[in-house]
Amino acid sequence: MKKEGYYSLEGTIGYLLKKIPQDIYTEVKDVVDNIQNNFDNAQPYNSNLAGQIDKEYETQFNPKLIQYIKSISEEYTNLCPEYIHNIQRDINTLMSYPVGKPYDKNVNLSYKGHSWVNFQKKYEYNPIHRHSGVFSFVIWYKIPFYKEDEVKYGAGKDRGPEFNHNGEFEFIYTSGKEKDIQFFPLSIDKKMEGYMAMFPSNLRHIVYPFYTSDDYRITLSGNIDLQINV
Repeated sequence: MKKEGYYSLEGTIGYLLKKIPQDIYTEVKDVVDNIQNNFDNAQPYNSNLAGQIDKEYETQFNPKLIQYIKSISEEYTNLCPEYIHNIQRDINTLMSYPVGKPYDKNVNLSYKGHSWVNFQKKYEYNPIHRHSGVFSFVIWYKIPFYKEDEVKYGAGKDRGPEFNHNGEFEFIYTSGKEKDIQFFPLSIDKKMEGYMAMFPSNLRHIVYPFYTSDDYRITLSGNIDLQINV
């Protein structure tokens, strides 16, 4: 199991892994319970997402959760200054701002609490995709399996653990050069409940199916946008 911290993937990008405090986890539980207790009243979000998942719903975080996500986005910003500098350079080019104008003078991060919740069942999956915005986050609320069981009893069990991706969340990075594709799997299982990751929205990722539980794998996700001050 990975520890909290910033993990560099390649060059200027990486992801920040955090253990959610108990009071924030309780707030997340309220969001999940509100939907799960009455799916019929929840707002489906499938048409906006890439997932091959039946139960995907739009939601709005409360002020306490919004503030927490904002604080993590600020921490993430401080850990990858070169990535932020590149964003600023692109914004300056598009908006004809003076080169070298400080990032926080004309561009702010913006998050107003919009999120979605996935209730992923056995055999369902999220294909390779990316998000909109600048940063994205995922919260692993409930993971109903252990990786060792997925390797031992799930599909491909005869291939060996090093080749088995069952249940994993995996980042996929390419610099744009031919054949320059790298894979960074996170072995997400029950031990990772209550963790979250923040990462660049354009960083492609995939969620593989799981096979050894009939319960939902429940995650919450959202995007951090840019607010341009003109």
